[in-house]
Amino acid sequence: MTILSSSSCIPSSMMRFVPAFRDAESKLLFKIDFFILTFCCVTYFFNYLDRSNLSNAYVSGMKEELAFHGNQLNVINTIFTVGYILGQVPSNLALTYFRPRIFFPAMILIWGGLTMITAAVHSPQGIMAIRFFLGLAESSTFVGTHYILGSWYTEEELGKRSGIFTASGLAGTMFGGFIQTGIHSSLDGVRGLSGWRWLFIIDGLITLPIAIYGLLLFPDTPATTSAPYLTESERALAISRLPVTNAERAPFNRAFINRLFTTWYWWAFVILWVIAGETESFSSNSLLALYMKSHPTIKYSIAQLNNYPTGVPAVGIVSTLFWATLTDILHGKRYLVAYFIGITGVVTSVLILTRFDSTPTVFGAYYWAGAVYACQATFFAWCNDAMRSQDARHRSVVLASMNMGNNAVNAWWSIIFYSANLAPRFTRGMWAMIGCSIALVIWASWIVFMMMIIYVIRFMYKLHQHPSIIKLSYLVTNVDIPHNRHLPRPGTRPGTPPRQPPQFLRRKHLRNIPLRTPKPTRTQPKVRPDSLDQMRRYRRSKRAGCSQDSAGEDLTQTFHTNVTGTHNVTRAFLPLLREGQRKLVVNISTTLGSMTLASVYKGAPTPAYKITKAALNMLTVQYAQDYASEGFTFLAVSPGWLQTDLGGPRADLPPATGAEAVLDIVQKATTSQNGKFLNIRVPGWEENEGLNQYDGKEVPW
Repeated sequence: MTILSSSSCIPSSMMRFVPAFRDAESKLLFKIDFFILTFCCVTYFFNYLDRSNLSNAYVSGMKEELAFHGNQLNVINTIFTVGYILGQVPSNLALTYFRPRIFFPAMILIWGGLTMITAAVHSPQGIMAIRFFLGLAESSTFVGTHYILGSWYTEEELGKRSGIFTASGLAGTMFGGFIQTGIHSSLDGVRGLSGWRWLFIIDGLITLPIAIYGLLLFPDTPATTSAPYLTESERALAISRLPVTNAERAPFNRAFINRLFTTWYWWAFVILWVIAGETESFSSNSLLALYMKSHPTIKYSIAQLNNYPTGVPAVGIVSTLFWATLTDILHGKRYLVAYFIGITGVVTSVLILTRFDSTPTVFGAYYWAGAVYACQATFFAWCNDAMRSQDARHRSVVLASMNMGNNAVNAWWSIIFYSANLAPRFTRGMWAMIGCSIALVIWASWIVFMMMIIYVIRFMYKLHQHPSIIKLSYLVTNVDIPHNRHLPRPGTRPGTPPRQPPQFLRRKHLRNIPLRTPKPTRTQPKVRPDSLDQMRRYRRSKRAGCSQDSAGEDLTQTFHTNVTGTHNVTRAFLPLLREGQRKLVVNISTTLGSMTLASVYKGAPTPAYKITKAALNMLTVQYAQDYASEGFTFLAVSPGWLQTDLGGPRADLPPATGAEAVLDIVQKATTSQNGKFLNIRVPGWEENEGLNQYDGKEVPW
């Protein structure tokens, strides 16, 4: 019989009240937000300016001065797209070989220099050559930033930051025209240069301070950062907030390539973004502007043609920030955005097809369609979330492949379905949008289904490794956890919310007994008359602390929960323990109950919790002494601070890690360990410089 009374090493419900921890993480988030998010957003904003400056220059005199003819502008745009596509994977891989603090500024300086060189060209052919290399240099910005964000932020933080980053690019599309029009009108003819040439010069010069800022202050990744504004403890905290495997990098060889294409991540998320990217076609192809330009009855002014379509990215910004924040609140349920986009795509297309004669309806549909921009932030965050347990190089390639695949398809998709000669109805494009929207819902549902299947496979694999999970009986005594919903899932990826065990395991092998009462008579009737091999006790007391004003009442209540309840349950099950195959009792305690370590955790204002956990440790020793002659083994175990619903995403370890470590102790426990207070062992955490170490040794108490 195994009794597991779970208490995280430092539950997050308590850590929120520990000033040192709370302030440390708040300061860390403020710093990485300021130095990472600010740099990336400003870079992306001006990246969009550099992309759009060619079109602005073309209509501002460049066409006539350089004698453009035919489809040369389209050829230039195609050449840029080719360079942009080819640079996706190499640039993201480069971030795993070179410091981002060096690589990002280098790319910024290259594209800034190429932009300024464009001001000196005298033929369309010169621009063609420049735009290819410009596409290569700019390919690092979007997917590279998503890789960096996934390296620093947790599942509950990533969506909002990805949304803010994406919104900065949309802001560039909104305000870029106004900014560049101002540059042209104020500098046209200065020093004998045309306004469109000054446009390229100014856009290139703006990138210089951004590159210097990144070179001096960008913090790289948590595992490689040497930023002077981060202390050693903050660097350790940044690493501890995310899975250890997030910092590992597999060698780029044939085995890596085979693994890339034989795992489901690449196929699932590349196809997801190929489909989702085409649901942005209404907005990315400026269909509202083309509709207005080709309206059969209304002639819009130049100002209206320039200003009315800016409402589309404005809606996109609001939608992006809303869904990015909401999916963070919902603990990373990014797939919900796919259903919203599916509904949006179908409804807006049907409205345009069936109500084309109603101009307000068509305008409303195009504005609503701008909401699909939300998929950029949430789907790249979804990929980051799903691959947190994978090595960094694998994740970087999948993120880059997503954008590469979408751009490759979009290069011909827009020509077939959204060519300007199809304006203003775009009937072919409307049906394509309906198809993409339905396909997106189906594919996102398949990904969710696959993740569920993977969970089942991993769970069954663990059952094969540890058949005693099924063969032995468990009893779970539980105070504030209805239906045992905090039981960790062995073998699942870090960051996945804990779920209940399979139904057959709950029904046949788990018994649930509340410990709210100190009376033994309330416990004994729950006992079933068969032998019990292992018993897990998951206890959570709501009264984890006691105030100075009501210390006596809170201490008594907490003592009944943590000590008296444990004592009564153990006594009630002694007859079954004697009949079991193993007479093993494991009380899951916490290092907060260690008198030797009291000074380490003095910041936690939870005296009642500490006192009663210390008493639980003594109760364990007392039972160990009293029943050693009968072959019993009583242990106290500290399971670590786990990322359960109670521990929160900021905890040290994912639930699977803690569960496996405790199970390892259970499987290997011997009578020689009777009366010990043990710590779990987690590779890589033995010498951790933070608050907690998981070295598998005996805890002094």
